[in-house]
Parts: sequence; C-alpha cells; structure tokens
Amino acid sequence: MKLVVFTAMVMALVLTPNSLILASKQPAGSERASSSGNKANKMVALTFDDGPDKKYTGKVLDILKDHKVKGTFFVVGERVKQYPGVIKRIVQEGHALGNHSWSHSHLTKLGKEKIRQEIVKTDDAIREITGFAPTLIRPPYGDSSAQVKEEIHALGHAQALWNVDTRDWAASSSVADILKTVKSSSGNKITVLMHSGGGKRDKTLKALPQVIDYYQSQGYTFVTMSELNGVADNMKGSTASTGDTDVTNGGTDATKPDLSADTAQSDDASVITERNIHLIYNGSEVNFPDAKPFIDENSRVQVPVRFMAETLNFDVKWGANGSQKNIILTKDNVNVDLKIGDKAAVVNGTQIDMDTSAMILHERTYVPLRFLSELVGMDITWSSAGDTITLSYKETKDDNSDEDELTQIQPAQSGDTYIVSTPRATVQQAKAWATAKGATDVFIDLADIVWDEAPQVGVDPTVVYCQFAKETGFGKFGGILDETFMNPAGLKTPVGGSDTDHEAHQRFTSWEEGVQAQIDHLALYAGAPGYPKTFTPDPRHFPGLMGQAATVEALGGTWAINPTYGFEIVKMMMELQATNS
Repeated sequence: MKLVVFTAMVMALVLTPNSLILASKQPAGSERASSSGNKANKMVALTFDDGPDKKYTGKVLDILKDHKVKGTFFVVGERVKQYPGVIKRIVQEGHALGNHSWSHSHLTKLGKEKIRQEIVKTDDAIREITGFAPTLIRPPYGDSSAQVKEEIHALGHAQALWNVDTRDWAASSSVADILKTVKSSSGNKITVLMHSGGGKRDKTLKALPQVIDYYQSQGYTFVTMSELNGVADNMKGSTASTGDTDVTNGGTDATKPDLSADTAQSDDASVITERNIHLIYNGSEVNFPDAKPFIDENSRVQVPVRFMAETLNFDVKWGANGSQKNIILTKDNVNVDLKIGDKAAVVNGTQIDMDTSAMILHERTYVPLRFLSELVGMDITWSSAGDTITLSYKETKDDNSDEDELTQIQPAQSGDTYIVSTPRATVQQAKAWATAKGATDVFIDLADIVWDEAPQVGVDPTVVYCQFAKETGFGKFGGILDETFMNPAGLKTPVGGSDTDHEAHQRFTSWEEGVQAQIDHLALYAGAPGYPKTFTPDPRHFPGLMGQAATVEALGGTWAINPTYGFEIVKMMMELQATNS
C-alpha cells in the first residue's frame, strides 16, 4: 500500500447535522416585543432568496458590506452552478448559505424521490464550491407540507421560513410599501424575506439600506438565520441546538448550548448526526460491529480507529500527557500522532492541519475520514442519496494498455523534459503555434497569462500551454467539459469522481484562476520550491502528490492513467519550440 503524507487543506466531505428548526410563516406584526427596554435581545435575520445572479446578488452584497451587516442567502441549485464566483463571495464575506431547491419548483407537487433530488443536487452544487452543504432549506414559495418536511428532516436539514414578507418581488409593491411592512412588524426575533435574484430587484436594492437603517434605529442586532434560532450552520460553524424540537421565530428565546469548541473529548452523543453511513472498501461494505461511522459537529465523517488497525493494518497505540489523550498510528515508514480534540496531526515530525479533530465517543476512538484517505492515498466517492462512501486507491496505470507498450515506456519515465525549468519558448511562438493549429481566440489570448504566471513559480510555461492544448483541444473542448468550466487541465473537485462525470470536475470563477490552479498542480507534482502552498485555487492540492513527477514524461501514469500522456505533451512542446514567431 502506498502511503502519502497529507495536509487537510482541501474541502472535506460534508453532510448536514440533525438539528431541526421550523421557522413558521406568520402574519406581519404577530409577535410583539415584551417590553420596549429589551433591546439587547432583539435580533433580525435578513434573508435573500432566488440568487445567485450576475447583477443583483453582487449589489446586495455591496450594500451589506457597506453597512457591516450579515445576511442569509437561500440559493437555487441551477444558479449556483452558473455563478460559482458569487457563491464564493457570499461565504468569503461571512454570510450564510441556505438551500432553496434545485429548480425552484413547488415541492408539494413532487413525489418523495423528486423532493430529495431537488435538495441533494443543490447540496452537492454548494458543497462542490464551498466544501460545505448548508443546514437550512427554504422551500420555494414557502410551499411546504407534512411530506416535504419529512423529506427535509430525513436529509438532516432544517426548514426555514420567515415572519416578515416584504413582498419586494411583487410588481404592485413600491419601496414605500416594503418599508411600511417592515415598520409594522416587531418582536425579539424577526426573519425578513427579500430577494437577491430571480427577477428584477431594483426595488430591493433601493429599500435594503433603509430597512437596515430602520432596524438599527430600533436596537436590533443583525444575525444569520441559524444564529437567530440556535441551529448549527455548516457554513459558519455557529452554535447548535440539541434534540429534534422545532423552534419557531415566535417562540421564546432559549439558551444556546455551545457545541462549537474544537475539543471533543467528552462522551457526548449530541454531536452525532444519526445517519446510517455505508463505507465501501475494496468493493465490499465494511462491517462495523460495535462502532459505526458518524458525522461530527463540524459536519465531517468520522470512522472508528479500529478500521485503520484491522483493515488498513496500522499499528495503533494510545497515549496521554496529563489530560491530553493522543493516538499513535504507525505503518512502514509513516508515523502519525493525533491529539484528541486537536485539529492538527504530526506526520513524520511535521505538523499537518486538519479540518476536524480525532475524538473519543462512547469510549470509542474515531479519526476523520478525509485525513485517513489522504494518508493512505485513497480517493473518496460520496453518494448523498444512499449515504454511501466508497474508498478506492488512486490508479497509477491503465490496466487495458498494451503490456509491450508499457515495458517500452517505463524506462523513459525519468526523461529529461523537466517541468521546473526556464521557458523553452516565447509567448509569441506560443501564439503563432496555437494560431496555426486553429485554436480558439480565448486559448490564444490566454498565452499571455500562462507566460506571466508560470515563470513566477519556476514552471516552464511551454509545459503548461501544451498540456492546456492537449486537455482542451486547443480551447475547443468537445469532451465532458466545455469553456464555461474555465478549467484548462481537467482538474477535478476535492471529492473527485468519474472522468465521464462533469460534476466531478472543478468549475473556476475565471480563466486566471483556472490557469493558476493548473500551474500550482504541475508545480506540486514537480516538487517546485515553496510547494505545497497554503493558499491556492488548485482543488486537489494534496501534499501526497509532492514530487511525484519531476518531468513531463513522468506525468503519464501519475497525472493521467494513460502511460503515453507525458510523451504526447513533449511532442507538442517540440512543435511549439520549432515555430517561428
């Protein structure tokens, strides 16, 4: 088994917790503050439906930023896929995300399976971009039923409605009408419905600053909807309520138990998300007789440490330094020290940051699945519908390739076309070569970015550009990806998946981001100085890949299964270098 050292810098598999909330839709003004002097407890959540879009959502974000106010955005899955950059901005600026279905359909008119698809597809789209799936879901039109709520809860979500509808979506409503509705409502906990997409929202943009000013003048604190109701928010790591009791916006304020701390040494069942997780390893489901995988308070999958001992053949020892407990995992030349409750591991003497901690629960020790998979070089495939996780080892060769061809190629894997090198050709040669090959205008123009960025990290831009040409057909694509992915090298998402699944491939927010990700991935493979990087758009920047292919020839069988992959790129490079500018 090949062992690789791992830094959990990538986004992990995310599932949703079991905290549930039903924020009941009520007539405006139905809840009144108990006293005018109780301003310290007055909170309002501004929520925005039907985004993202390329016009209004950004302007709503600008207004919130100017006023230093956080909001909750209930986004439509189809639009999430169209505007990933807007989703990233929402999260980066500290706002919360909610699920608003895939196609904005009336969920009450759909069967159970269709309802689940609407929810799960949107979760997956958000997770692909952010690394997290939201806790809250708002059914389109506020149209819910017993069946809808049952499916929402079964998927671990909380239904989130509102108690102040500004009707900013209505053609008959004016800015004055929106403000009148807002001012006619009061109470200690208010959820305001507005919109950031899905139609013309100029009235929303005009009214929003005045809505904010009004609530501030009345002593309200602006919070996300999860914070308002004490529900765990995967996007922000906020506090969580325990149990399955529904909470309404019109209810009394409850004390919120703090489950957000990193330490997880107590035997506390309330941190578990009760879902039956199936783990497939080597084609068979793993049987966990006395301790099963679960989802922790950070929405990460944890697996019993005995899986590493009994199935992966690690030697496992327990230790303690005072009150601090730790696990020592050893196998071959790898030594891992995991401190319980600490989001860091020490691998062969190097501290590695993780996205959640190892923990002890019911006297059983658990380790994060993402950390485990990268430690031993396995890919994870997640099926939301069946709560099934499949672990498989990263392939290094094409099992269907001709044996004689492999025998001939293997000795050349240490070829001398080094990835880390000074430029072998000029940008003018690259453009002339691309033009002669009938490349698209976008592909030709991107040569400037490649020649600007690649030399800064020591990578030969000729390698980058020729790989770009091979992967995209000189910018024409035509395969599983298209130009809208802005993915020049076919990079996959952190979770990955099949080569024939377009959803397994990363969508970048700009060509600049996509090219930088390709350069960083090549530099990582080549073992370039300064790699792995802490901040990179490369979605699969796994330290275990460091130095696996110093030469272009060695990319065959590592970057790609095809053993001739690197040689085909070298041939392109020779053509480019021979081109007169």
